[in-house]
Amino acid sequence: RYYYYYYYCYYYYYYYYYYYYYYYYYYCYYYYYCYYYYYYYYYYYYYYYYYYYYYYYCYYYYCYYSVQN
Repeated sequence: RYYYYYYYCYYYYYYYYYYYYYYYYYYCYYYYYCYYYYYYYYYYYYYYYYYYYYYYYCYYYYCYYSVQN
């Protein structure tokens, strides 16, 4: 049988306009082994006062793996 598992990654990119501060963060979390995967991504641009927040949500995987029983 095939079971449905997934793993997802967060990709954060923050750019502070006034302070010129660059922050890069990458995080991945996954379950089991993926034989087949599908991914999509979207980005969210957020402007708040004097700050530019660039939020990028990437790699949302749908994974399958098979077992004997």
